[in-house]
Parts: sequence; structure tokens; C-alpha cells
Amino acid sequence: MLRTISSRVRFLGALGIAALGMSVGCAGSVVEESPPKEMTRLPTGPRVDPNTVDVEPTIVRMDDPQYSDDSREAGEQGEVLMDALVNEFGQVTDVRVTRGVSPKLDESAVAAVRTALFKPALLGGKPVSVWVRDFPIQYRLHR
Repeated sequence: MLRTISSRVRFLGALGIAALGMSVGCAGSVVEESPPKEMTRLPTGPRVDPNTVDVEPTIVRMDDPQYSDDSREAGEQGEVLMDALVNEFGQVTDVRVTRGVSPKLDESAVAAVRTALFKPALLGGKPVSVWVRDFPIQYRLHR
């Protein structure tokens, strides 16, 4: 059974994907030219509809999104928004860019989200597949 979720997905505990080595918040990943030392909460984030599941999925880990030298030199920055299908095992099985920045940054964001592992959503105590909407990865240049 497939569900669509459209409210905030919470990160698991204090993890907050700090392992990314970049500025990261409980709502997604921020890729910066020079990684800051502290984590940053983002104003936007993945959404799930709490009416479709009893327990929303929570992200456990995700690989670093890459910010290529070519993209930096071209001044490409912004937020990539994606929808991600998280299966009953917590694996991302499909990713669709809903708002992109550039082909290279979009591809990098999709590759990172595909590596994400979630604690799956639950409905009636059983894991279910759900779409996580508006999963953001932000790319920012320091000037």
C-alpha cells in the first residue's frame, strides 16, 4: 500500500545528519562552499500528511550532497526540492525533482537523497511506503 505524506519529516534524535559535514537542519541539507561549524535549522522542509499514517518517517542517515567546482565557479546556488518515495524498509526507491536549480546541482541532490535511510512510516503498527514531499537540499555560496 502506498501513501502520500505532506507534513514535516523529523530527523531521528540528535543525528540531524551532522555527519554530512555541512550546515544541516532538521528540515534538510544545506551545502555550502565553506562548511560552518554549527547546524542550521532551515525554514522549509520535507512534508508528510499526518492524516495518512500513524507515525511519520524519520531520516536516519544520508550521504553528503556534492557541490561541484564547476557549479561554484558558475555561481549556481539555491534550493532543490524533491519528492522521495520511502518504502516500508525505509529505503528511497524513487526521487523526483519538483523545483531545480541547475542540472548538475539537481543531479547531486537526487544522488544524495537516494542514499538516505529512513525509519519507515507506520500505519496500524505496520511499516508502509509513503511519498515524502518537498525534501530540500540547499546550495549556498559565501561571498
